[in-house]
Amino acid sequence: MLQIRNHYKYWGKMFEKYVKLLKENSIKVTPQRLEILKYLDKNRTHPTVDEIYSELKETPPCSF
Repeated sequence: MLQIRNHYKYWGKMFEKYVKLLKENSIKVTPQRLEILKYLDKNRTHPTVDEIYSELKETPPCSF
């Protein structure tokens, strides 16, 4: 249970960071953009657009 709480605590901080980043750059905040930013934060490689798409295309609530 503690691990789940830590995950949500971490995601809450990252969520705020992502929303702030998008708003500061006058970019609309959408579930798809948040999922892409979350993916990039977890995967420190330099993925291609196709790699990101294939990983996230089945991720709810997104429809890419």
